[in-house]
Amino acid sequence: MKLEHILVPTDFSDHCQQALDYAAALREKFPAQTTLLHAVEPFFGYGPELVAPYGVFEADRLSAAESRIKELAAAFPGPAPAKAVCLSGKPWRAICDWAADNSVDLIVMPTHGFSGLQHLWLGSVAERVVQKAPCPVLVVRGKAD
Repeated sequence: MKLEHILVPTDFSDHCQQALDYAAALREKFPAQTTLLHAVEPFFGYGPELVAPYGVFEADRLSAAESRIKELAAAFPGPAPAKAVCLSGKPWRAICDWAADNSVDLIVMPTHGFSGLQHLWLGSVAERVVQKAPCPVLVVRGKAD
């Protein structure tokens, strides 16, 4: 088994810290390249107030996410810096596609642990990634609130 490239998707929530900690521990054992990824889900809305600023709004969201992911990557522990990637699109699809295109050996990702109606309403990015990923996925549940 090889572990040369670890992908850590994040939505910047508090739950993500557990996954970052697991990835850092794995990186200590295996000198793997680590990439932190954030996918900005496109905003779909309508109304006169969104017609003109829509492109600017999307660009601002992407720019803010790029800044945050770069900060996280710069602070990620290890001998080599983590790579920062920010994409636009459905998070589960962006994660799986990027992993397939970049020879990722393991995805380490958080889950919010929603169940029941919350899960039905919000869906689960982690669940979709587990189903569709081209490599193994380690799902890390965040600390209980």
